[in-house]
Amino acid sequence: LAPRLSELPPAIRTGIYDANQRETDFYSVRQLTSYCRTHRPVLARQLHNVGLRSIHRLLTALQLVRRYDVLADKTVPLATAALLIGVSSCRTLDRQCRVVSGMSMSKIRSGIGLGDFCDGVVSQLSMPE
Repeated sequence: LAPRLSELPPAIRTGIYDANQRETDFYSVRQLTSYCRTHRPVLARQLHNVGLRSIHRLLTALQLVRRYDVLADKTVPLATAALLIGVSSCRTLDRQCRVVSGMSMSKIRSGIGLGDFCDGVVSQLSMPE
């Protein structure tokens, strides 16, 4: 995502990086817009301009990538993984993984690496050219 994010205006790019670095639980569009010092419609338009689908998908992707160790760890029960990531159920976690990366939890836990997961995230977040 770095090449696309680098095309964003400096304040928005810096806000996304700062939020991702500082927040341990990062779910809210309001959190992100406050870091970017902008309004939701402006942020949505800027993300669209660089070819990213939505603010919500970006937030979900950042959270899942940051907690990939929990996603991929077969010793962590799915219900526990869902709670640690901040979602209400295993089904919700699986749905979010599919939407954001194109991969199910079973595929993620089959041993794919973080790099492959991130490639999936980039392909799902990026709009067709």
